[in-house]
Amino acid sequence: MKIEITRNASAFRTSDLRKLIRLACKAVGAKRDKRFHIGASRRHNVISGRAYIGTRGKVEYKPVWLTIGKDCTLEEIARTIAHELMHSVGVSHRDMTPEQRKCTQPVPWAEGFELRRKKDLEPAKAQSETPAERGARLVAKREAHARAMLKRAITRRKRAESVEKKWREKVCYYERRTLDR
Repeated sequence: MKIEITRNASAFRTSDLRKLIRLACKAVGAKRDKRFHIGASRRHNVISGRAYIGTRGKVEYKPVWLTIGKDCTLEEIARTIAHELMHSVGVSHRDMTPEQRKCTQPVPWAEGFELRRKKDLEPAKAQSETPAERGARLVAKREAHARAMLKRAITRRKRAESVEKKWREKVCYYERRTLDR
């Protein structure tokens, strides 16, 4: 079976992550039938993972979860992948070395590997802006937001007036019907 990445919200290319996971599977001795959910961390240099400890005799396809910050290094990602794959083959924290448990183990199998970023997520070469330019940009952004919110509020008020008018007409209709009897 192949390694399935069901979701990749990280800043790194899916094909490169799949290759890195294959290398980690080979290094750890895990089968290549894993499913991965890879998310993006809001904090730039944070990486975390979650994997279910494997069970003998049962085939379970619970995914391995990874959350990768966009400033994480190849070594950090490789160490975390190896750590989570160890869980998936049945190794608990007490069975790991301190380096494996803390994701500080050497990963010679990942040396020379190139982990590329997704093209659409690569940061543009931003020109450094002065504090005054940044302030003006933020004020313009907030003004646009305030205008959009005002427009929404006016629309909601108009809808409420239409609903009120409809129900007033119904009340008048039924009042007249009651008086006509």
